[in-house]
Amino acid sequence: MASEQKIPLHTYDHEALRLTIPCFILGILSVVLRFAAKFKNNSPFGLDDWALLLTFLFFTGVNAALIENIRLGVYGVPFDDMPQDVLLAYSKGAYASHTMAATSMTFAKFSVLALYWRLFPTRWLHRAVIAMAIISAAYCIGTVTALLFRCIHPIAESWNPSIQGGKCFSFPRFLLAEEPFNMATNLVIVFMPIPVVLKLQMPLVRKLQICFVFAFGSCASLVSAIRIGLVAKDPQAIYRPAAENWLFIQTTLECIGCSLPTYGPLINRTFVTAGLKGFFTSVPTPQPSYWIRSNGTQRLDSVVDASKYPRSESEDRICAIDARAGVDADVHSIKDIPLNAIKVKRTVEMV
Repeated sequence: MASEQKIPLHTYDHEALRLTIPCFILGILSVVLRFAAKFKNNSPFGLDDWALLLTFLFFTGVNAALIENIRLGVYGVPFDDMPQDVLLAYSKGAYASHTMAATSMTFAKFSVLALYWRLFPTRWLHRAVIAMAIISAAYCIGTVTALLFRCIHPIAESWNPSIQGGKCFSFPRFLLAEEPFNMATNLVIVFMPIPVVLKLQMPLVRKLQICFVFAFGSCASLVSAIRIGLVAKDPQAIYRPAAENWLFIQTTLECIGCSLPTYGPLINRTFVTAGLKGFFTSVPTPQPSYWIRSNGTQRLDSVVDASKYPRSESEDRICAIDARAGVDADVHSIKDIPLNAIKVKRTVEMV
């Protein structure tokens, strides 16, 4: 039995556990905070939220597979020194974790792209979102298919090293070809909304705050570069502790990165409760005019200047509008954003 042949935990296993468990907790917190902000703001579920749930589902699967491999005590042990049943269990865990990691990171991209679609009415950005969604879907299908069928005749050799004679491609070489493409698409998606944000009518400090939130996802690309460097230096590093740890860090950052842009309402409420100004509303902004419709039924006869509203009641709504409207939008495009049982409408016009 595998339990009788388990290798005692080595130093690498303890190090991996010290990294894996905090990362998993951070991933859980990032998702919980996202939906706490959504419920606090009375916002409906969108495609970005469903994509995030799928991201978290596969992220949890990656975590479970890596923890199981750590439990086997194989970190730092040469393959030739592993008992056959332990090597088989480890190979199955690696087979599952890499496949689920690719799927998790793709759904994270879908979540971010769906968020862009919802926040920004800019026509060119919508076209870019569609293009990147198609590219990401093609990447996911190709990568997952290749990982599942790395070996043929028989397929089982993909997760069972004891089987010989099958036709397999080199996993390290595949990663060196696939990971740069993943890194490039991630960077493109992360920086897509920056031109729109920079054209918004708001102070520079607030623009930089929003740009920083969106650009946080580039950290996952940095981790991709580290993994590429490890494998390029030593092809067997893909099976070693450092590469496994960086894979889990990468999936954790993807999970956090697609949730971070949604924390604004929760952060602002926390700051206001503490008697401080909200992080995203601490800088005065020139207030445009808005049509206010109470409870979605009664419309006022005139345009109401939002600056006449008390700051504590209107600022979150104004910030939400500013973050969702781009100057390149259609002349007749109107964004409806339900906040606190009030619908605020803004017509974005070309100047």
